[in-house]
Amino acid sequence: MTFVPTLNFNGKCRAAMELYQKAFDGKVTAFMTYGEANDSSFTLLFIRLNQPFTVLPE
Repeated sequence: MTFVPTLNFNGKCRAAMELYQKAFDGKVTAFMTYGEANDSSFTLLFIRLNQPFTVLPE
């Protein structure tokens, strides 16, 4: 099963992903703004941070 979390950052997604990339030793592999998707707002639409993780059982 693949788990794909969706998070909202209220305009601070780029800064959050830069922090997570460093904190979890991950790598941003995709990044798209609304502006790149033909929307004039230029806020983030999509970002992918590849980093394996383990979900601990209860």
